[in-house]
Amino acid sequence: MLKSLNGDFSRQSGKEKMLEALGRHGGRIGVVYAHNDEMALGAIEEAVKDLAGGREGGRELPMKIITAGGFFSRETAKKALTTRDY
Repeated sequence: MLKSLNGDFSRQSGKEKMLEALGRHGGRIGVVYAHNDEMALGAIEEAVKDLAGGREGGRELPMKIITAGGFFSRETAKKALTTRDY
């Protein structure tokens, strides 16, 4: 484990903690575990931004993001990240 970061179960804290982790560890991150779906979605948003910034588009995230919530399906997560209508 590279680092354990604490959030407040919000999407915003997932974004902030992912940004912090990317700044500290960059491409060494293999797996991210979030305690709920909102934090996982925030982490995904930041990871996607990081991947798009200077690298080829259309690639998969270089890390796995796991959530304990399990309420979102892959399709629901994609919709949430693109439309905010879920």
